[in-house]
Amino acid sequence: MNEIKKFKELLKNSTLLLAPLITITVPSISEMFSFLSPDFLIVDMEHSVIDVSLLQEILMASKPLPVIARIRGLEKNEIKKVLDAGVYGIIVPGIESVEEAKQAVSFSKIPPLGVRGVGPGRASKYGYRFNEYVKEANDSIVIVQIETKSAFEKINEIVSVPGLDGCFIGPVDL
Repeated sequence: MNEIKKFKELLKNSTLLLAPLITITVPSISEMFSFLSPDFLIVDMEHSVIDVSLLQEILMASKPLPVIARIRGLEKNEIKKVLDAGVYGIIVPGIESVEEAKQAVSFSKIPPLGVRGVGPGRASKYGYRFNEYVKEANDSIVIVQIETKSAFEKINEIVSVPGLDGCFIGPVDL
């Protein structure tokens, strides 16, 4: 079983997990958090100035912890780049509908499950492990973030989207 599948099982079967939310742009902070052995890290790209290149540095500093990136929004190319950088999965903020949840899944999965392309980034060890990476690419975790009353009212339909691994509620937003 690959590492992402193992982590999915941990998410599915645990009642409590610890995950610091990283907003500080200094990779050493993430490395220090990794010494505390949280269950995983969340890198907040939505409410910080962290971009994909800085995310990659944070990933290297955080090893071997699983990292989930909360991206800026439902944007196909950002999803592809973040996943190719080597995160275990993504949190897509601002999801309002079943259709947007389906897009989040599609943008995260390679054919035939989705429309995502893959490149020789860090996740494939810069192409050295490309064939293995392609076989595991659809294991990436996809979590949607519900932030509005209208989305919350449709939550049962949204979370039933095939390929979706979870839902993150933005209590401050609500």
